[in-house]
Amino acid sequence: MKRDYYAREDVVRSYDSWRFGGPGGRWVNEREVRTVVSMLAHLPRDATILDIPVGTGRVAAALLQCGFKHVDGADTSQGMLAAARARCGEGLTVHRWDAFSLECAPNTFDAVVSMRLSFHYNDLQKMLAEFARVLRPGGVLVCDSLRWSPRSVAPRLQGLLGGQVFARSDRVMKEGLAQAGFRVDRREALFLLPSLAYRALPGALLGPMEWLEAILPEGLRTKVVWRAVREASL
Repeated sequence: MKRDYYAREDVVRSYDSWRFGGPGGRWVNEREVRTVVSMLAHLPRDATILDIPVGTGRVAAALLQCGFKHVDGADTSQGMLAAARARCGEGLTVHRWDAFSLECAPNTFDAVVSMRLSFHYNDLQKMLAEFARVLRPGGVLVCDSLRWSPRSVAPRLQGLLGGQVFARSDRVMKEGLAQAGFRVDRREALFLLPSLAYRALPGALLGPMEWLEAILPEGLRTKVVWRAVREASL
């Protein structure tokens, strides 16, 4: 199970270097984090933000550095929570919560950030409904989806990397968000290659790859980051 994989001590310890090591991995991480921060830039700095799964705290740390004062991080992995707290310090409030059953009241947060989670599960609607429940009316969800991934069809890769992933078209993702009570107001597509593939690229190739991404059709990019507003009535 995904939860068991990300709870493993060796996975927690190696996660950042495995996913975001080397010039290519750092480039992927910087682009993802920058995109999230830009999608929340309009919020007042006293907004309440939930980052789930917080993982090792890469997004939460960036939000705190931007001046957001109330950032909570949630994860099912105790090891990930410890890593996030070590990175972010006392400014991050951590919770051992499951995204499908958040242990907080309705209308608690102004924003929910959920990167690298939705494509790990087939039951998208239950997760989105829970995010809608804990957001205040007008609150913002920032999440990502995969248009395609070799892991969705390669059993060997699934075993090595923690299990299956579920690719979704933009149409399916947008319909799912609408069904959960969200209105999409921005999206940004990233990466011509699956993000982990960039880790193998020499730094000298990152500029040309970014140039290719800019000139080729947007539909060829593998990942989409969504900003969706929680409607007043659910």
